[in-house]
Amino acid sequence: MLDGELRGDVARLPPAAKDCAVQALAADRRAERRRVLKGLAVALAVAPAAWLADELAPWPRPNADHATAVGERRAVTLADGSVLWLNTDSAIQVQFDDEQRLIVLMRGEVHVNSGADGGAARHRPLRVRSRHALFEALGTRFTVRDDPASTRLVVEAGAVAMRPDRARAEAATDLARAGEAYRVDRERVTPAAAPDHGAAWIDGLLVADDMRLGEFLAELARHRRGRLYCDEAVAALRLSGVYRLDDSDKLLALLPQVLPVRVETRFGLWTRVLPRDQK
Repeated sequence: MLDGELRGDVARLPPAAKDCAVQALAADRRAERRRVLKGLAVALAVAPAAWLADELAPWPRPNADHATAVGERRAVTLADGSVLWLNTDSAIQVQFDDEQRLIVLMRGEVHVNSGADGGAARHRPLRVRSRHALFEALGTRFTVRDDPASTRLVVEAGAVAMRPDRARAEAATDLARAGEAYRVDRERVTPAAAPDHGAAWIDGLLVADDMRLGEFLAELARHRRGRLYCDEAVAALRLSGVYRLDDSDKLLALLPQVLPVRVETRFGLWTRVLPRDQK
């Protein structure tokens, strides 16, 4: 609107003055375009830098008592004798008091081998809280993994009581026993298939037993920096084997030897697995 008003004013000027005014307006527009392009260039430079900084941050979550970076795994022994393993890109808070031993899973995955808490004056239940539910250990080994829509629980030994955040107070508590797995969201508990090698990551291994390539790469992506993309055309391919997680680049380089795929990497941060004959 302002540009239109200026054009109208220019039209009423004498010819000589009009030429000067037109040149001035054109110069002003060029300067404005340069300012816009400069701002866009800065934005395009800053956005990837911010993403990269987040990818490379050594501590995934502030205020965590224990945390791992992408590709890192760590064992933690708590004061009660419990031994925890944190998987890649995971973070927890430990909140022990006279009433309970609470582990808050802020992000990622934790394997719990519950301790006896022998030094306590009275029994304190060991609990793990995720953003979806509360889990109480009953002398057990189990794994809790935080996913966007739900929390996955896998019980190796003993039993674990499960209570979704929005469960009614009078609702009976669900119990998971050794060899069982569940998906727990904020409202319900759903049985799930128990993985045959669910805690192999503790030993730095990814075990595939006729696993879909899309699922395999999604799991591998949790252990490497950058982005790992699987083309839908090859996602249903199957593979089996035991793979080490500590060198994911080497692992990806092996894929074309066992499947009809090719691996394309750009800038060391963006990797795609595509059909071998796709251009």
